[in-house]
Amino acid sequence: MPSSFRFAEKRDERKVTLRLLQRNGHRLGEVTGPRTRRGQSFVDVSERVWPTDPDHAFSAAIRLANLNDLELVVTGDPSVWDASWGKLIGL
Repeated sequence: MPSSFRFAEKRDERKVTLRLLQRNGHRLGEVTGPRTRRGQSFVDVSERVWPTDPDHAFSAAIRLANLNDLELVVTGDPSVWDASWGKLIGL
């Protein structure tokens, strides 16, 4: 059975985020890890995957979420979502 992934309007700083976007006709994905409070501000606690092809970004997001036992949320342009990845819910 295909997995389901939650779409959110904006990044949740406590979760792994896969942001999907289109630039100049190219489909891209970007991954950011969870953030943690340090003093009065938040800092990233994981590496950021800069915009890359959506398939690479999706696999990086899955890996990061699994390694840290965290939920993955999807933001950005839902039209970039590839149905072969699973079902995108919450639109």
